[in-house]
Amino acid sequence: MRLIAHALVVAGLAFACAGQVFAADAYIELLVRDYDTIVLKNGAGTILGKVTVINSDGSMVVEEIGRPGGRTIQAKEIERTEFHLTAPKLVEKRGAQALAKNDIDDVIKTLRWVDENAAKYPEIKEAALVLGEKAIAKAPTNTVLGSRVIAMYLAQEKSKEAEVLARKLVQADPRYNEGYEFVAKALEADPTREEELKAWLNDWVKIQPTALRPNKYLAGLYERTGLLRQSQEAYRKCWTLHKDLDSGLGFARVSLRRGEIDKALDAASQLAAIPDLADEAKAIAGSAKLAQGDLPGATTLLQDALLGKLSDDSSKLVRYNLGYVMLRANQPDKARDLWKDLGTPVAALALACLERKPFEQVEALPTPALKQLAKELNAAVGLESREFALAGALDPSASKRALFLTQVAKVLQSNGSEASIRELAQTPGPESLRWQAYGHLLAGRTKECEAALAPLPADDGHALAYRLTMADAAKDQNRAIDLLKRLAASPSTPREWLARVMTIYDSANDEFKDEPFDWPEGDAPSAGWQFASPGTGIRVHVGGGQLLFDGTQTASADSVTRAWVMVRQERLKQVKLDLDISKVGNATTGLEVLDGGRQNGIALGVRGDSRLAWRELKMGVWAQWQNLEWQIQGTKAALCVDYNNGRILAFLADDAAHKVALGQGLTMPSAELCIAVFGSADPGVEWKLAADGMQIHLRPLAGGAPKRFGE
Repeated sequence: MRLIAHALVVAGLAFACAGQVFAADAYIELLVRDYDTIVLKNGAGTILGKVTVINSDGSMVVEEIGRPGGRTIQAKEIERTEFHLTAPKLVEKRGAQALAKNDIDDVIKTLRWVDENAAKYPEIKEAALVLGEKAIAKAPTNTVLGSRVIAMYLAQEKSKEAEVLARKLVQADPRYNEGYEFVAKALEADPTREEELKAWLNDWVKIQPTALRPNKYLAGLYERTGLLRQSQEAYRKCWTLHKDLDSGLGFARVSLRRGEIDKALDAASQLAAIPDLADEAKAIAGSAKLAQGDLPGATTLLQDALLGKLSDDSSKLVRYNLGYVMLRANQPDKARDLWKDLGTPVAALALACLERKPFEQVEALPTPALKQLAKELNAAVGLESREFALAGALDPSASKRALFLTQVAKVLQSNGSEASIRELAQTPGPESLRWQAYGHLLAGRTKECEAALAPLPADDGHALAYRLTMADAAKDQNRAIDLLKRLAASPSTPREWLARVMTIYDSANDEFKDEPFDWPEGDAPSAGWQFASPGTGIRVHVGGGQLLFDGTQTASADSVTRAWVMVRQERLKQVKLDLDISKVGNATTGLEVLDGGRQNGIALGVRGDSRLAWRELKMGVWAQWQNLEWQIQGTKAALCVDYNNGRILAFLADDAAHKVALGQGLTMPSAELCIAVFGSADPGVEWKLAADGMQIHLRPLAGGAPKRFGE
């Protein structure tokens, strides 16, 4: 009997499950049981444990929790038995019940329970998918069930099965949006299926012309593939019909790309009030204002956008456009800083144009217009070095600029032949007149050159340069000097050429005093230099061929330490001071031009942030510092000033043609001027300045005659 009982354990368990659990109409509870539960009759309680034997008479042997050994429970004592169930087994059994009754709603309920408990029982996922597949086979048009099965497929990376099921469900129910979206995502994930994706989305739109999801998908697809008109219209539907804010941003962005600036600005301005979209909207609005020519408005919006959170594409757009603003504001260095790290072909082209260098990535540019611009840039750069092949290879019919460059190439190649100039004259405009004049100049036809220059404005820089060249060739020194002065004031002067010419002119019979500070090592400057450090705590001395200021600044009535030399005011023309600012910290250091009593004058200084600034001294009182446009790069600074009867112009040594007036002119009552190296800092600041050298440019002595220009 005992052997029979043991042999019947498995069969008895199955019988018990079938007889006691499945016999009732009620579904088994969606509850994972770790132990068998025997409910006793007459409210005698429950026994938790493990049923090890079910005898033929219905009695059971139970290993009760917390009680060693087995306990036999007679059949007459048992109300019911709830056997333990693992999570997968529970899903399988509950699902089998539901499928047997064709109860798809209960299958969905079971699958929902799986979602809620999958983190606790990860092993149920496979059982859930098996149940879902069986259920969808019974109810192939049930989209609620289908969505859950598709989600399970995707969770197990069975994307093909998910797509097949989604297509079947859409075919059964054309209004099934989720199915369309499942397929769209699958197609979108594979770049090789782009045309298939486009066809799928268009089918979706045919069924639901104004629906948000298909139109939004299409808008993004069209934008990525350059179909901007279609993209703009799809975004418009989503924004105006569904108030979808992301689509509003897309509409503004695509409108900007299409050149519909007013639409872009209007949409972006509305969206700028939405916190999550404000930064992107400002990027678009700022770019739109730039396109309208509103530089101040564009600058404010673009700078605000750059401080916020932008997508990579928007960040590049903002930096590129801000660079253009800086270029228009005559700050090419700032434009260069904004463009140099963008890594886009368009930014690289902008840098090449800025630096007048050949551009090699022509085919990488996104539009035919930009490619043509790059070709024309390369042709223009080639012409500057008399390399005519690129200009000659341009298609003259491609643009007016291309035609013009081919005409200029012919003038240069022929050294100004009359035939080439006649052809060039067919292109009107100031630039053409300048090149016609240059061609005549090459050929030595001065009258014809002057005739070509006649229509140009009186202050045209190139016209003045040509006339200066002709005056010099004719040895008309007075006219040459007059033209040189007018050139320096012209806004359109070729600056590099002017700097070379002025160097030649300025050296004629002038005197230069070079001070390399190579005095013997000592505590004080010599060779006519004086110094003062009135309680500043800064030591002035020389060493290693440098004039040195160093120490820790202390509080004093006058915080300026200076060393100076005296020159005659009537002779001073220019000063250049070379400084090593590597250890100045937050100190302000630089060059002063003061009257003999040091009561009037100006200071040109490098501030702690490496920016150049200046301030004026009047009757012993210094005004506030005023920033200049320059900022020193690196640790070396070469500060320069021009002086003429109280008027002082500042410039940098590497850009002598670009000068800035410091004030409106000074009253310098003394016959001598004090040319000083200075430094100043807040109390407690430790700093060191090293002056490497100074050059003072003096005018010719009275009665001297300058040499002929260019000699």
